[in-house]
Amino acid sequence: MWERKCLFIGEKLFFINKEAVLLKIYNPLSLAKIQLISDSSEMIVDIKCLQNEPDLTNSIPLGIWR
Repeated sequence: MWERKCLFIGEKLFFINKEAVLLKIYNPLSLAKIQLISDSSEMIVDIKCLQNEPDLTNSIPLGIWR
């Protein structure tokens, strides 16, 4: 199971490879509201997607299967 110490409101984390600020945590649902620093857009994501370091892993786009 995924474990993380503590998340704090206002903490800077990475969502995939974009830096974000944590705005709110929805504990019963394991969701978090974040604001991307690059374009100030807000979104709700799974807490497991937030990391201390950017994820720079190469991937294959899904459009290749069309």
